[in-house]
Amino acid sequence: MTYSSSDNVYTYPCPCGDNFVITLEELWDGEDVAPCPSCTLVIKVIYEEEDLEPLEDSDDDDENYDDNETEPTPSPTPSPTPSPTPSPTP
Repeated sequence: MTYSSSDNVYTYPCPCGDNFVITLEELWDGEDVAPCPSCTLVIKVIYEEEDLEPLEDSDDDDENYDDNETEPTPSPTPSPTPSPTPSPTP
């Protein structure tokens, strides 16, 4: 596979003429399947983590994520009050 440091992706030629693509982040996340964007073929990437390029820090990392943080819970939407049913007149 060929590594592009500018895009942080590994590519490998596909028989269709395009390239199988997998990102460095996907590999570090344990994913090992590289699809071809032009056809239905996929390949399994066999690698050792110690052979991967180091991941660059970015603002999108979960390093600053606090496990105790929760997303805000939406307030319940009030249900409409049913209109009174008229009672039958005798």
